[in-house]
Amino acid sequence: MPATTPLPALDGLLSAFSGAVRAAGGATKNTRRGAGYDALGGPSAILWARQALRDRDLFRQNLVETATGYRLETIVERRYSVERVQQTYGAGAAVFERPAAGAAGTIYRGTRVEVLGDGPRPEVYAVAEDTGVDAATTTLPVPVRATRPGPGTGVQASGARIRLADSVFDSTFAVTQLRCSAGTDEEPAAAYLSRARQQKLDSRVGYHKRIVQACIDAGAANVVLLDAGVFGEDDDFGVSHVYVADAGYATSAALLDACFLAVDRVHVAGCDMQVLGMEVTPLTAELTLKLWDSPGAFDQVTIRRRSLDALLAEFGRRKDAWLLRHDALLGAVVAASPEIQSASISTTPGEPTADFAAVLPRYTLTGTDVTITLQGP
Repeated sequence: MPATTPLPALDGLLSAFSGAVRAAGGATKNTRRGAGYDALGGPSAILWARQALRDRDLFRQNLVETATGYRLETIVERRYSVERVQQTYGAGAAVFERPAAGAAGTIYRGTRVEVLGDGPRPEVYAVAEDTGVDAATTTLPVPVRATRPGPGTGVQASGARIRLADSVFDSTFAVTQLRCSAGTDEEPAAAYLSRARQQKLDSRVGYHKRIVQACIDAGAANVVLLDAGVFGEDDDFGVSHVYVADAGYATSAALLDACFLAVDRVHVAGCDMQVLGMEVTPLTAELTLKLWDSPGAFDQVTIRRRSLDALLAEFGRRKDAWLLRHDALLGAVVAASPEIQSASISTTPGEPTADFAAVLPRYTLTGTDVTITLQGP
């Protein structure tokens, strides 16, 4: 661990030198600042202070929390196997065109192309490599890159916004299109270390992301992992459940077998776990809206449309599509129109009990499966 005491300061080193001189030579030695002994004590104190600072900085470069630059990258890559996001230049291509065939030549690396924007100065891009042009060529894509690193250089431009800032071998050439991606900034040290530690945590055996990723690698497109205690202590029987399905929420026997073998390699020994399937469960819904006044006093078409849109939006944005809660759906419906006083809903199948199902339902709801009834107060 690094020392918690402060580094020796210059004043402290000079005082130590003065004390040593007086102790060796008695009170007759003049050790005031500016005296002859400062020719020895002053430079020595400066060198010792610098040496202490250097020793501290070198020591810190061996600790992942305080290392910087390439030393931080070396430690993190060795310990966590995670590479740092480096500073890069955006890359793309520019289309060079001329009206007719002409001389053969080369568009040299570093040739600058400017793109005019809303700011006072154009964004400058440069040809990334020497590009040969034969005599018959009239249109040619040329690789380019941004001239400054980092984000903010992504562009897609054409026409009069683009101009050549340097001459080329054929003066009839013009740049008609340019597309370049944005570059990246170097990842801050704190973010880099945090990402590396999180990635290691996520990849540890027995953790949620590792188990889900194992099922995805085995061929599953949808994975729901329910911990043994997710529904409370009364329903905790010590068995976790993993539900897997393909992109259409169907589960084949082959997929179950593949995921079972994959999970067996990444869950903690002694932790009982079942791998089960999913199925699509279409819903039909009857929505009853009680208005503040007689339905004839309102625009019924608009009320129906807003209520249906709110119902489908609330249903679609939920991540836990295997659960169905009427209160949440009704809250979104009532908030959609100020004319609605209250609402009620019934679905087929009805609101399920939150428990471990043998096959996990993936509820779906479409507009044609919803019946809306308007009532007065």
